[in-house]
Amino acid sequence: MPDFGLSGKPVQKSNVRKRFDPDRRKEVQKLRKIGACIRCRTLKKPCSDTTPCFTCQSIEGPRLWKEPCTRARLADSFSLYTVGLLGTLAYRDVSQVKATLQVATSPGNLEVSHFDDFHIKLNVASIQGQRVPAASMNGYSTPQHVVLVDRESNDFPKKLEDYLEALAPALFDQEQSHFMKVTLKLAAELSTSKQDLLLGRTLDLWTATQALSDLHLGWKIVTVQESASDSFRRPIDESNNPHSHALISGQLRGAIEKRAEQLSKFVMSKLEKRFIEPHKNNQFETFLIAIILLNCTERITWLFRTWDNEQSAARWPLEKGPDTYTTQGDGFSDVLHMLLRVRTLIPRTTSRPDDGILRTADKDSDKTATKWFEALSLTEQFLQSCLAAQFDATDSRSLDGKYFAKVLN
Repeated sequence: MPDFGLSGKPVQKSNVRKRFDPDRRKEVQKLRKIGACIRCRTLKKPCSDTTPCFTCQSIEGPRLWKEPCTRARLADSFSLYTVGLLGTLAYRDVSQVKATLQVATSPGNLEVSHFDDFHIKLNVASIQGQRVPAASMNGYSTPQHVVLVDRESNDFPKKLEDYLEALAPALFDQEQSHFMKVTLKLAAELSTSKQDLLLGRTLDLWTATQALSDLHLGWKIVTVQESASDSFRRPIDESNNPHSHALISGQLRGAIEKRAEQLSKFVMSKLEKRFIEPHKNNQFETFLIAIILLNCTERITWLFRTWDNEQSAARWPLEKGPDTYTTQGDGFSDVLHMLLRVRTLIPRTTSRPDDGILRTADKDSDKTATKWFEALSLTEQFLQSCLAAQFDATDSRSLDGKYFAKVLN
């Protein structure tokens, strides 16, 4: 019988947890220090301080779990965006030049773009100076004019962010991969219509990654000096001033890498929270985020792979070699794949008997997912070719599908 208070209503007794004994308290403290594994965090299961944990040991098998027990956060399991490869290179090159350069503020600005007509452009402050190279053959040295981006300008990060945002639709339109073009355009529509900030930031990360990795996206640079009566524009390219062009390009790529680092941390941490606390109204959007993030992983991995050769070894700026980073994509994609399966976010598919094209298997499937598969015209042969992708130093898309095809296969 329940106890009754003065009001006549049952008195709700609080369910107070029993105090841990000393041994159990030490065990809990140790587990809090090392953190629960990502599988137990996602499923909210009890975890232990062993590796693998007791929960993973009890259910690990080829039918349930194919990935090892890992305690790393999603944002900590892939470091290619955070090690600062391009930023370190740019800082080293600029520092070497400034050692022999009298730096002064330039009277003009720099206009930079990835397009010849500058219909999308970034206008930034610049600095200039005279660099004295080694003595010439006749014993005299000739001063050389060098132009650099003023990275210390307060408005530079915001201007770069706005430029990448404006650049995104153009890169979506120009994307050569049919799979990614369809995926990016659909994601852009959903990001706007559903006001999904995480999906929008993932698209921003893909844009930054593409600007870093695509060999055909070179920088077009001009110096602009304006007066009351006229405007003077002078190009900086590999023919008339190759040294300044290389330095400015390096600075811009380093700045984009910094922006990509910020975006990757945001996307991965928010995506992990979305896995832990799923909502039925954004399941397909979460799946698309994972697909785009895996393509980012493929293309930034390709960029690091281009450094894994004897010719580039002399300029490699990091303590650990390129192979330390190029292998991270395998483990990261496995963990992401596991989380998608745990939350049953991967659409079930079947192939059409007449042409083998994949389509959604459930009649009540998400209409957007059905639309996506219809636009892709995916086949099993395409997915198998993606899984067998081989690195090609001349093609930044050569690893496309190596990771995202695991999810769809």
